[in-house]
Amino acid sequence: MVTVHHRHATIDGRTVAYREAGGENLRQVLLLHGAPASSFMFRELIPLLAKSYHVLAPDYLGFGLSDAPPVDELDYTFDHLTDSIAGLLREVGFDDFTVYAQDYGAPVAWRLALRDPTQIAGLVVQNANAYDEGFVADHWQPLWRYAEDPTPENAAPLRAGLTEQGIRWQYENGVADTTLVSPDAWMHDLATASRPGNHAIQLALYRDYPSNVALYPAVQDYFRTQRPPTLIVWGEGDGIFTTEGAEAFRRDLPDAELHLRPGGHFLLETDLDHTSAVIIEFLARVWDEPERSGRTTAEELVPVSSLPHVVTEYLARSQGDTPGTAKELLTATATITDDGTLYDDDRAITDFLEHASTEFDYTSTLVGARRRGTLYTAVNQLDGNFPGGRAVLQYKFALTDDRRAIDELRIEF
Repeated sequence: MVTVHHRHATIDGRTVAYREAGGENLRQVLLLHGAPASSFMFRELIPLLAKSYHVLAPDYLGFGLSDAPPVDELDYTFDHLTDSIAGLLREVGFDDFTVYAQDYGAPVAWRLALRDPTQIAGLVVQNANAYDEGFVADHWQPLWRYAEDPTPENAAPLRAGLTEQGIRWQYENGVADTTLVSPDAWMHDLATASRPGNHAIQLALYRDYPSNVALYPAVQDYFRTQRPPTLIVWGEGDGIFTTEGAEAFRRDLPDAELHLRPGGHFLLETDLDHTSAVIIEFLARVWDEPERSGRTTAEELVPVSSLPHVVTEYLARSQGDTPGTAKELLTATATITDDGTLYDDDRAITDFLEHASTEFDYTSTLVGARRRGTLYTAVNQLDGNFPGGRAVLQYKFALTDDRRAIDELRIEF
């Protein structure tokens, strides 16, 4: 019997609840839930996956058993939901995982991938959009209207979707035999969505939803350039996202595996056996049979001497006498993240480069390197007059296709 733990972590001062199962030495699988659901939607899938994988299923802030501070204390956006999940991943050591994304799980998964593509081993997409196709107009028009003009009148139909009738519809629409859907599912969601102030939280996220659509071009570019192994499992009766949304993925991921299944938006409620079987088969191919999965971007150890010139030049300049000149090696839209702090504009990056190497005196030695496509990790050992006398940093470079410039840099201790 698989043991499933129900845990909490404090991330940026907020409590994030999560379910965890499977050995910590196993390959990692991250499960990201939809709305107004929580990790409860994975209650039956987790034990099946945890026989072979380390499984993590968090609740977003405002959902499930995680903190739900009022909207005047927390700016509820999909960026901020992603921030808390990214913090949890760092806390529990998830850094090379396949992610299952359903509904709201997709905007979080896409942001995680864009922030650090090296952490994504594969994608399982279940009724979750990354394209303009697939939105059911009758369902989405009230949200678009409210996002553009957030009046109480425009909010009314969205609030109706958070009632028992509205939540139950999300589970039963497109399901031929609704007696297969456990009432526990929608009643659990109703209980958490009915907490004081929670409707305001959901409305704030509705207002922010267009930011997800604006991100689609970048997400599609990620698909084309990184080619993550992808499994698409879709409830074909879904009244929220049509199968056109599923089929659109194959424009940029032609090797993606697609399964259209009888069922609705919350497919696991009625199709657990088949869906879990294809997920388990897919996960085995992601890690154990990369040549069959089409995963051409598996991370590999490489000699330090094979690092691209732009990587070694950046390290030399940023740790030299004129660190500001390292900026010449970045693209115009490049970002730098140093131990979780993001520098994403010209002035911030310039200040970071000019001051980052001046706090301590040290010598620098490259002791290892890894590569995944155009993503390079340089392991840098610093010996100097700082606490402990030694630090080991990982510089994760995302380069342009020609490997002549740096598009993103993440520095991790």
